[in-house]
Amino acid sequence: MELMVVLTIAGIIIGFGAPSFNRFRLNSRLTNSANDVLATLSRARTEAIKTQVNVSVCASANPGDPAATCSNGSNVGWIAFRDIDGNCTRAAAGEDLVGSGAFDHTFNSQPLTVRVNGTCASFGPNGFTRTVAGVATLDHFLICDNRGVVALPEAGGLSAGRGIVIDRTGRSRVTGTVTGALADNVISWSGMAGVALTCP
Repeated sequence: MELMVVLTIAGIIIGFGAPSFNRFRLNSRLTNSANDVLATLSRARTEAIKTQVNVSVCASANPGDPAATCSNGSNVGWIAFRDIDGNCTRAAAGEDLVGSGAFDHTFNSQPLTVRVNGTCASFGPNGFTRTVAGVATLDHFLICDNRGVVALPEAGGLSAGRGIVIDRTGRSRVTGTVTGALADNVISWSGMAGVALTCP
């Protein structure tokens, strides 16, 4: 009889805790993904300043491969590389990887969606972003799951999605704001000139 009571109480506690734990895992995945991209962007900028060589960051379908290349529109991951010829396209010879990462696609019920407003973010030797002829400059990332970028009441009104902004000075930041300044408000990015990102 006592065992039945203990099991019943345990079942009730698990029943209340499971949805919160699942939300925690989803929110952690979004935060970790945004922070991993931010770390690579910061490292790319630092490497450009330190070595006085252009360093570029782009999406990649094979970020774990030592010969990884840029793959426009890939949702798999990203690479940062020394862009010797400055064209935002990695040639395996001489253009060493500076960093790479892959997005976490382990939650099948809440697939991760990554939207970007360009093809490549490139940092010059002065640390500022640079414009590459014929290549759309990447300065906004938007990462979300099926919840989109709506405000979450349990998160103090912050968005379920995460945005990354790369300023002209080369500094990057993560945002989840849904109110306030246009540059950081991820909901307003859908109507922002030059950005036009929605998620999912």
